[in-house]
Amino acid sequence: MIFLSIFALLAMVFVLMLLLTHFRVYVLPNNKIKTIFKKTSTAYTEGRITSKDQSIFYRQSGNGLPLLFIHGSPGSADVFVDYQAENKLAEKYTMVTYDRPGYGRTSGGVRSLAQQVQIAHEVLVTQFPNKKVTIVGHSYGGTIAALLVLEHPEVAEQVILFAPMLDPVGEEGKGWKRLSQRISFISYIAPFIAYPFRASAKEIYAFPNAIRQYIDRLKTIRIPIKLITGTRDFLVPISNVAFAKTYFDPNILSTEVISGMSHFIPQHYPEVIKKALLKK
Repeated sequence: MIFLSIFALLAMVFVLMLLLTHFRVYVLPNNKIKTIFKKTSTAYTEGRITSKDQSIFYRQSGNGLPLLFIHGSPGSADVFVDYQAENKLAEKYTMVTYDRPGYGRTSGGVRSLAQQVQIAHEVLVTQFPNKKVTIVGHSYGGTIAALLVLEHPEVAEQVILFAPMLDPVGEEGKGWKRLSQRISFISYIAPFIAYPFRASAKEIYAFPNAIRQYIDRLKTIRIPIKLITGTRDFLVPISNVAFAKTYFDPNILSTEVISGMSHFIPQHYPEVIKKALLKK
């Protein structure tokens, strides 16, 4: 009986690891990255940016208008690797994505929301000095993207938010907060699996109080913002659309709610992201 219980637990851990690899919570092997870019003959470079005591991993591809991707919680730069290798996107944009602190190949632990915004700014101005950038954020990355243009409007051409976390009330006790808490127990058995969820739990738990520090200033944003989400997003509630309509200037905000779409837009709905980025 004990043997069967241990076997069942190990099987659950194995299945969970496969699932999370599919969603690219973890980084992809280097040979997998090379294969993705080789298929489209798209050149890319990787490097690191030093931000105080952290070494931030980034990847760049393409030759065109500047674009910065910001991944969610949990996640990694590899969430966007297929887009960086996409020929049409690489022809239109120079694309940069990076592992946020607490995830992937970036050193050090999780940082506060304010610090995450500052690090995103450092990545942007290092890779795109004196340029206005299209900033794309998914989930918690959408939070960072919105606050980045609030604090540094001079760096942005436009912002595209996919299933962004914005509403502090909607996020309390919901979505990744519950999931991270439930999965984190595995850290006692397999810490190499649970580490991104421990980082995510810290971010999500702190999110409601952190975002409230900015709410009163959101209407001062003058950069165009496009918000795209789905009706089947059970992790980041659709109440974020109503929140955005209340707290952002309606003259700069446009929203799109896609029927049947879930939270994992970069992983499962590439046509939605490509349509938004290739729109003339």
